[in-house]
Amino acid sequence: MTDITEQIEKLSLKKRALFDSLLKEKRLKQELEQPKPDVPTITADLTQRYAPFPLTDMQYAYWLGRNSAFQLGNVATHMYEEFEIADLDTERLNKSWQSLVKRHDMLRTIILPDGRQQIQAQVPTYQIETTDLRDKTQAEIETYLENTRQRMSHQVLPTDQWPLFEIRNSLLPHSAVRIHVSIDGLLLDGWSYQLLFREWFALYQEPDDELPPLEISFRDYVIAEQAIRESDEYQQSLQYWHTRLATLPPAPDLPLARNPSSLAQPHFVRRKGRLEADTWQSLKNTAASFGLTPPCLLLAVYAEVISTWSKTAHFTLNVPRFNRLPLHQQVNELLGEFASFTLLEVDNRKSLPFIVRAQNLQEQLWRDLDHQQVSGIQILRELSQLQYKGTSVTMPVVFTNLPHEVDRRKALPDFVLT
Repeated sequence: MTDITEQIEKLSLKKRALFDSLLKEKRLKQELEQPKPDVPTITADLTQRYAPFPLTDMQYAYWLGRNSAFQLGNVATHMYEEFEIADLDTERLNKSWQSLVKRHDMLRTIILPDGRQQIQAQVPTYQIETTDLRDKTQAEIETYLENTRQRMSHQVLPTDQWPLFEIRNSLLPHSAVRIHVSIDGLLLDGWSYQLLFREWFALYQEPDDELPPLEISFRDYVIAEQAIRESDEYQQSLQYWHTRLATLPPAPDLPLARNPSSLAQPHFVRRKGRLEADTWQSLKNTAASFGLTPPCLLLAVYAEVISTWSKTAHFTLNVPRFNRLPLHQQVNELLGEFASFTLLEVDNRKSLPFIVRAQNLQEQLWRDLDHQQVSGIQILRELSQLQYKGTSVTMPVVFTNLPHEVDRRKALPDFVLT
């Protein structure tokens, strides 16, 4: 351990927070002063719009994960939501969805058997099916809704057939309508869901309005993003991760009730808890006084819990992130699976105060994100070759944080009831 490292560790918590804040400010200043590397920009290629193109790294992982040959496979990564709306015009809702299918290429995309994706130039007009439950008993309604939820929330749609989504309406008593929405994760990331629902309900409210035309497609973005892998910046990031891989620990070793390989048909359950607004605000204020961002505070708490149960307190977490590169002014207006993830080392072997551990974790995350040009999938491939002699390596313990501004429900209008 160097003298400077020892001096830093002897600092009080508040002095350490000040030191970390100054260090971050210095790094940001250096980044701004550095000349920006040449980054390819997106050029729309209308002649090849409907030609097959590669999956992104994340899409490829999702596609392979549907295979029953993998542990906890035979399942699709997808989004399922329910919304209950009063006095909904179901035909108007249907037409607004049809407009979205025409607007966004990814809502007309399939995955070919050879592992490429293809936008369909024309697809049949999608009709949202509606089931009338208004004359049913409460028990019959609850049974139907639960059966629909169980089926749609765990469905695995064939990827080479359109559509890779399903939407249903359930007409309920007292003029309420329950909308069931299931969309395969091969098509959309978290940002895309927020955009999708915002545009959908905007078109529902104002059917005659026209959204600004899209100049580029997701295919154009993928082709441009792959060109970045030839840049010096990408090669520098790849070298960073080659250095990190030599000491990157495995995933947490957690106790299991059953061997995952024994589960032929995995079933996932969502658990949830809630902090009161004043409690959460107090936590954020305290975190800020130590130079911690709210996501990193939650990440540190998550790491502490995992450390408690893992056989070793030195492990790697999978931290998903948005990955929309600024290659065109309309990148944030596209639907698509842009996401990636970072492999974050957690080292809680030393007996340190929680704040210090959280600050160390945040600093490691910042260092890693400076080299986010290399996707987490690529890092796993490199890790498989380096540490496990070709055997597939997975990092299944995931921490994800959906920022408030991209909460899907915040994209919905006031007439949503639940």
